[in-house]
Amino acid sequence: MGRWKDALKIEKAEDFAPTAREQELLDRLAGRICRLGMTTPAILFLETARPLNFIGSQFMAFWEPVIRALFDWRAYREFYQLLERRGSIEALLRAIEQAEARREAEAAACRKSRRKLRRRSRQTEEEPTTQPEASKFEDRDGH
Repeated sequence: MGRWKDALKIEKAEDFAPTAREQELLDRLAGRICRLGMTTPAILFLETARPLNFIGSQFMAFWEPVIRALFDWRAYREFYQLLERRGSIEALLRAIEQAEARREAEAAACRKSRRKLRRRSRQTEEEPTTQPEASKFEDRDGH
């Protein structure tokens, strides 16, 4: 009986810990989603399809020969194998949220630097460009 004890054991989503390569895949995908401005639709889709992640990974496995014939996706197999594991969708959601937070922070920093540049350019425009001429009646000492 001891040998069959773990035969049908299902991995818990909380126990999911991606490897460094898997985390890199998740971060690349999350960054791409954020750059395309698809954060909200992606989160909505992933939350909705979370129970179907294993079926989705098997669908990707089925179409792998066609996809790899058309595109040069070296990470395709690694990604669908990642999706087979419970907790992978949650990890992808976290990666998307982190990428979006980084993107928003970069955008805020960019806006702040633009405001500083605008203030500096306004200040230089307001400063008089010509110095008033010395009075003709002043002597060389300025009296």
